[in-house]
Amino acid sequence: MSKISKGISENKLDNIKSWYMSEGNTSEVNDKIISYMDKLEIVKLMRANKDINHTSSDGQKYNIAQNLDSTNAGYSFKYFGIDKGVVAYTFIDESHRLFHSQVINVNERESGYVIDLSQKNYSNHQMRMKKKKFLMHLKIV
Repeated sequence: MSKISKGISENKLDNIKSWYMSEGNTSEVNDKIISYMDKLEIVKLMRANKDINHTSSDGQKYNIAQNLDSTNAGYSFKYFGIDKGVVAYTFIDESHRLFHSQVINVNERESGYVIDLSQKNYSNHQMRMKKKKFLMHLKIV
């Protein structure tokens, strides 16, 4: 990354990564960006209903190199053969805003993470889960 960053040395980038790039800081910044985007009219134009913001979640599977140790990596012959992999589980809304992501073990069921997310409150959104259909949407408050 230092090769493409003009005027920033590898040492400075490493210092920034060590002191400022935490999961908490990244989540806080993401929430602020989403909250700011809520104020933009163009975001509401992308919704089928301006009062309801539908969401979607999906897990993308990625191979992990054999020489890397990861507590989230697991074996799944179905997806990786004899190699290990992880699932990057992401939640996106109707306006194409990524409001949550999480890396999980490939052997875990993804459905539990949808329920976990419905119990949390991200930025100024109120999570609500419809029963029976298991469709999740965000209602702007």
